[in-house]
Amino acid sequence: MRIFQIEGSENSPWVWLDEKSGVIELSGISAFQNPSHFYHALARWIHAFNLGDFKTREVNIKFEYLDEASIKGMDLILQQLFRLGRENSNMVINWYYARENDRMQRVGLMYSGLSRIPFNLVAA
Repeated sequence: MRIFQIEGSENSPWVWLDEKSGVIELSGISAFQNPSHFYHALARWIHAFNLGDFKTREVNIKFEYLDEASIKGMDLILQQLFRLGRENSNMVINWYYARENDRMQRVGLMYSGLSRIPFNLVAA
């Protein structure tokens, strides 16, 4: 069983990928210089986790804030998940946002409109 974890900081997200449970979690804040490397590496890990017997079943995204560059990075992650979701009909994405955070709600709505797999917007 493989688990991949990145501890978050004041400007980078916490990441948890658990191969056995099939759960991916991203949370916190993503507002750091040049997030491209971070999100490309994360996309590779997500792809690698789905090459074996275990598949991603649930993705929980709980960002408080994404800067514009990080939104582009999340585009890459979600495109990867959308591709995997076509092969894995059991996958669901849950986008959590604070009720008062209109910006994160709008970003989630944008992504849900692009998704061909179940995508839940959850006000917390």
